[in-house]
Amino acid sequence: MKAKKIGAKIIFASLGCILVSAVISLVVMNAGSSSMVNEIMQDDTETSMNALKSEVAGLKTNSLKFAKNFSNDESIKKAVETKDRLAILNAIYYAKSDLMSDTEFITVTDEKGTVLVRTNSDKYGDSAAGKESVKQALKGTSAPQIEAEDGIKLAVVSAFPVKNESGKITGVISTGYKLDSTDFADNLKAMTGMQYSVFLNNRQIVTTIVKDNRRLSGSTLGGAAAEAVLKGKKAYSSEEWIANDCYYTMYEPILDSKGMNCPSFFTGKPINAIL
Repeated sequence: MKAKKIGAKIIFASLGCILVSAVISLVVMNAGSSSMVNEIMQDDTETSMNALKSEVAGLKTNSLKFAKNFSNDESIKKAVETKDRLAILNAIYYAKSDLMSDTEFITVTDEKGTVLVRTNSDKYGDSAAGKESVKQALKGTSAPQIEAEDGIKLAVVSAFPVKNESGKITGVISTGYKLDSTDFADNLKAMTGMQYSVFLNNRQIVTTIVKDNRRLSGSTLGGAAAEAVLKGKKAYSSEEWIANDCYYTMYEPILDSKGMNCPSFFTGKPINAIL
């Protein structure tokens, strides 16, 4: 009888040990799995953000190249010097074809920064001299900027001085690519499979995230993300709920030539996408 009681105790003790071991193993496995998921998500978002920054860098390079090429086009130079709006538009039309330019807008000003023509708008006669890109071009220097255009909330813009035969600046031609378009964000998503958003200050102006056949644009950047990105000018990563899905996210500010925040970029992916 005692032997049976002892045997039962041993069995229960063994079962208890097995149960404890199983629980410990499960906890360790879950911890390891969670760590692995976090590592994968972090790698994915960093790669995705690098792809976005690489795309923007490419747009800057191309916009500067085409701005320079447009400014050196003889037909454009002659038209700008005479300030003939129709001649400028015709010259641009043929130059875009000859140069195989894919830029999305072109703005031409006179030597004072007064707009002569815009290819994306009928508006002219206003001053663009306060824009950083035009301001630098009027001084004879050029560097890509991220700034607003007429009717465009955010764009990569490069401006180049137009000079006559004697080397005098007669105007400025600027060109570039939209960052507030769904095409920009959707093309990135198609390349990487990640979600993207563009923020201007703390307001989201474009996103690839869709819920119930509607883009979830117009949200605001707040909390710790806003503190880090807008005030601290640093990248910020976290897990957050977006449209009822838990995302691993990364936000990163883009600084202008003066070190000030221009837009902020977001990329992320639902965590359950890899589970």
